[in-house]
Parts: sequence; structure tokens; C-alpha cells
Amino acid sequence: MFNRLTIAGLALFFSTAMSAHAEMVVNLGIASPGGNDLIVETDEELEAGAGLIGSVGLVHRKQGSPWSCQAMLGVKFNGVEFTGGEATIRAYPMHLMTYYKTKNIRYGVGLTYDFAIELDITGDNPRTIAYKNAPGIAVEFNHLLTERWYWGMRYTEMDYKEKGSGVKANANNLAGYVGMFF
Repeated sequence: MFNRLTIAGLALFFSTAMSAHAEMVVNLGIASPGGNDLIVETDEELEAGAGLIGSVGLVHRKQGSPWSCQAMLGVKFNGVEFTGGEATIRAYPMHLMTYYKTKNIRYGVGLTYDFAIELDITGDNPRTIAYKNAPGIAVEFNHLLTERWYWGMRYTEMDYKEKGSGVKANANNLAGYVGMFF
């Protein structure tokens, strides 16, 4: 159900973006820990939902309106080294957001969806743990520094569930980032 809704939303977004004012947008950020620990070693932890994030997408802004829509696709990566090995987690987040702008502030709310989520562990007990695609919700705040540059904060609420076992890990996070429209 969510996959069909996401595809329909993307199709609607991109079809309207082609007929109106659309710009590319890119951002880079860091998602802070906030979810459950996936790996706990004596000196290192790897939290679900945390990591470095890079995204690219389109923003549709109708001239004269404070409202805009934005669709982004990115990659989220995090890793830790520990005695005897290392662990890395990778996910591909997609965001469909609606924003309201006042002067140089944008407030956003929308859907987020992490897919192809994998945790790779090397060392004494090497393994790969795959997670189901994870839908979630996001709330966002952007401060526009110029016409092109901004910084922002995004709170995301979602859970990662292991394929097969169904073990759930809270992947909620708070991300800070910088971005650019072009």
C-alpha cells in the first residue's frame, strides 16, 4: 500500500513540477543518535537512524505562494570500528515534504521512506542483516541564509524491522544539515 502511495505521490509531484517553477535542491547533513543501538561493543555503538546523509531532489515553488513541495532521494551511512571488526549500516531515504515559508523560514511536514537498509558486520562473526523498507514521518525547519543557501533541522520518526525475524529497532533521529537550491 505505502509503495503504491509513494509512487503515485512522486508521479504527481514530478508531473506538476514540470509544468511550473521547479529547482534542484541538494543537502548534506548528520543524523544524530536517537534510535536503538544495533551494535554495542565495549567502546563503540551503532545506532539505527544515525549517520551521514546526502540527498538530491526537486522543489516546486509556485510564484507568489508561500507553499512549496519537495521530493528528495539520498543515501544515509554510518559505521563503527571495534576490537576484532567493524559494522556499517546503509539506507536510501526518500522524502516527500510540503513547506510553508515566512520571510526566511520554511516549516515542513511530510513522509519519509528508508529502503534497501542493510547492516554489514565483519570480524569474528561476519554477517549481513537486512531490514524491511521503513515508512515514517518527518517534521522540518529551514533557515534560508540567502536565496540559494539554507541550513535546517529534521526530526524523523520510524522503525527498522529485520527481515525474517521481525525484530524492531527504533530509528528516530534528529538531523542537522546545510543545503542549496540551484
